[in-house]
Amino acid sequence: MVTDVEIHAGARIAISTIVYPRTVVMDGAFIGADCNIGRDVHIGRDVKIDRGCKIQNGAQLFEGVELEDHAFVGPHVVFTNVTSPRAFVSRRAEFKPTRVGRGASIGANATIRCGIT
Repeated sequence: MVTDVEIHAGARIAISTIVYPRTVVMDGAFIGADCNIGRDVHIGRDVKIDRGCKIQNGAQLFEGVELEDHAFVGPHVVFTNVTSPRAFVSRRAEFKPTRVGRGASIGANATIRCGIT
């Protein structure tokens, strides 16, 4: 079920996944089957979310994040994608991938630095 969400071109969401209101799913993002995506979540470009994941309200998953099957992301978790962001300097070439393993859990309000598994 998808209601009142902003889904950009090229994003793919499995039909059995629930996405709650005010969530944004950017270009190229993939959300697998049987996921539950809370309110006010941001799923960045090319983020990959495998089967059975649960992402709580307010989480921010930026480009480079991959969640393996049945991962849990608590409310207001933030994933970074560059180590030294700047407002007026493009750091896109410096983005580092972050992978959350199968069945892993990340607690509320955690900030996950880029480039780790």
